[in-house]
Amino acid sequence: MKSNTVDNFQQKHLYGILDIKWPKFISNEDLYETTAGSIWSDKITNRRLTFLGHIVRLPEETQVHKFLNKFNIPRKKPRGVQKQTWIRSASRVLRSRG
Repeated sequence: MKSNTVDNFQQKHLYGILDIKWPKFISNEDLYETTAGSIWSDKITNRRLTFLGHIVRLPEETQVHKFLNKFNIPRKKPRGVQKQTWIRSASRVLRSRG
């Protein structure tokens, strides 16, 4: 499990809800087991892929498909750090899942 800002936020608040302070310690696995919760970044990833599946199954004439086709046209990237878009994050998830 890799560290993620969303997951750190969730864990911090779960520790606060359970009133677990610094000298006490439980592992994150025990924390999720105690609260019967799941990792938010996994939920976000699954929902992102589910939404992508809905988009892919839409008819080719829809505006979404036209946008996706326009987005895939190769072009020169502007200087600086690229903005994180939904398409880039979805493609990163797909590449990581192999």
